[in-house]
Amino acid sequence: MPVSYLSFHFPGLTHIHCVFTTRQGGHSTGPYAGANLSFDVGDDPQAVRANRDELRQALGFNRWQELRQVHGQDIHYDLEEDFFSGAELEG
Repeated sequence: MPVSYLSFHFPGLTHIHCVFTTRQGGHSTGPYAGANLSFDVGDDPQAVRANRDELRQALGFNRWQELRQVHGQDIHYDLEEDFFSGAELEG
């Protein structure tokens, strides 16, 4: 079953796209059954990769990029197109 998600559109901001994933679909089993996207909870990494790849393809992304959000006073800002490539950032 495909990874399930709900789309949300911000009125007046056509360049902003947002989705919320659900637990439905996906490749994870056991306590992580469904569309788990986190490597940090003990799920099988292959299942997480499969879930992420399926969602990436469904949304039309070429690659998956993410940052770990933390609450602090540091801001990372860069205009280079490939800024996130290989980066491990918190901020």
